[in-house]
Amino acid sequence: MAAPTPSSAQDLQPGDERQELPAFRSETEGERQRSPLPEVPPFEPEPARPGDALPHLMRPESGGTGALEAGARIEIREVRISGNTALPDPALRQIASRYENRPLGLAEIEALRDEVTRAYVDRGYVTSGAVVPPQSLEDGVLDLQVVEGTLADIEVETDGRFRESYLRRRLARAAGSPVNVASLRERLLLFQQDDRIRSVQARLLPTDEIGKALLRVEVDEHSPFVASLAGNNYTTPSLGEGSAEIGLGYGNVTGFGDAVFADYRWSPGLHDVRGSYDIPFTDWDTRLELSGRATWAEIIEHPFDQLDIESETQSYAVGLYQPVLRSAESDVELFAHGEYRRIKSFLFGDPFSFSVGPEHGVAKLALLRAGAQWTHRSARVVWAVRGQVTGGLDALGATRNSDPSVPDGRFVAGLLQLQCATRLPWLGLQLLARADGQIADDPLLGLEQFSIGGRYTVRGYRENQIVRDNGVVGGAELRIPVPAPRIGDWAPRLALAPFYDVGYASNNRRDPFPRGEDRVLESVGIGLLMEIVPRLDFEIYYGESLRPVRQSGEWSLQDESVHLQLRWGFHGWPLPWP
Repeated sequence: MAAPTPSSAQDLQPGDERQELPAFRSETEGERQRSPLPEVPPFEPEPARPGDALPHLMRPESGGTGALEAGARIEIREVRISGNTALPDPALRQIASRYENRPLGLAEIEALRDEVTRAYVDRGYVTSGAVVPPQSLEDGVLDLQVVEGTLADIEVETDGRFRESYLRRRLARAAGSPVNVASLRERLLLFQQDDRIRSVQARLLPTDEIGKALLRVEVDEHSPFVASLAGNNYTTPSLGEGSAEIGLGYGNVTGFGDAVFADYRWSPGLHDVRGSYDIPFTDWDTRLELSGRATWAEIIEHPFDQLDIESETQSYAVGLYQPVLRSAESDVELFAHGEYRRIKSFLFGDPFSFSVGPEHGVAKLALLRAGAQWTHRSARVVWAVRGQVTGGLDALGATRNSDPSVPDGRFVAGLLQLQCATRLPWLGLQLLARADGQIADDPLLGLEQFSIGGRYTVRGYRENQIVRDNGVVGGAELRIPVPAPRIGDWAPRLALAPFYDVGYASNNRRDPFPRGEDRVLESVGIGLLMEIVPRLDFEIYYGESLRPVRQSGEWSLQDESVHLQLRWGFHGWPLPWP
């Protein structure tokens, strides 16, 4: 997240008479909507849990060859198969052709029936099969009928808040008609991966009616209540780097998979409040998200604290999400957001613009964002990729400027994020790699610029050390497990994390930092990660900056290239204390 920093002011050159005011930014400005990608496991990627296999059903019995006595054979010139919708005719004709224009006995007819049934079973249709209806066979034509299985009913038992209808509709859609056990098993695995579900037990049972099956599912739920507490120095020092965060959420408000979350972040110069509500409203898991955010920031770092520099920021968004591919290993999701953002800055209590673009200290943006996200998980690797295009619209009073070199609310920007975590075959090592990049066609207002520096971009520098229109940042981190002494029945997990980070940023048609070295940050360092007890984590990173930058203002821990956090997360009610 971006914030007002004295370091964002132009560096003084020999002969300068006074230091210029910083290009004031609120804590939300440099965030650039770089949404967090799916969290990778702390030490090694975990494969999807296998879930419970669904049993095969008994095949329908044959009884239509009464015209054949034991040991008798009859010339069959044609095999006609009917009733098939799931498998195409050519696939079944390939089987049937091997039994045509030859004499067949009971054993061969049974073998044909079994082959057709096996073709269905091999493709996941375990409740489907072939039967031989009563017939004379006098004309040399053998009729084979496929009975494609369906679900007579779905019985769902759950011990939590999920509505049975919510689960039943998704199971019915996954099972399909005819029932495909592979698709059904995939849906059960997706349920099993849901953080709100502890376990899923499923049984597919035959009924008295041929081709009908009963699906019985038992769901054991986690409590939908989640909360977290954290203390860290991940805020820019101009607002007071020591910050505290609290987050609360309820993951299943009405029983239809909807979730509400809120969090609050505090530092001596910052109050940041966010909230969201997310609800799926179709059986295809189309989701609607409503979110809002408000930030109040004040520069408290000397010497700028004497100027009473403050800002107020509000953001409101409506988003739609549509999964287009979902499996236990991979997800592809499309999304579109409409968003309104507004920031107002003050000097000595009066509206004031600290950079070109805002009018009387006020900048407004009406935004349309659209993109896609892909994630892939396996036993050894986790991938996450997100692409997004943002368009600034001339609507809702968005800031406008006639000079093309002056930022305003009309622009197009593209953002690409990549992340990978892979388990190496030696000593439990894990390698993490990440990269973010943004490119814009016009100068941007601070709310949409790309920031570099700090814990989640280039460690070893202040948060938001460089803030520009375009930028790219990347890094790699090796996590090395370290044995730790046991605490009672618990063995803490430790890992050393050497890393390398680098970032580059530039402006469109303007750049207050003409020197090339001011556009690049680069560092190497090491971190220590520790799960002290269940749900209580600590991390500390030290980064050695390879490209020194000049700092103004007071001393901070970030100036010593140190980033640290203590975080406690819990799931369930009452609160499970460590």
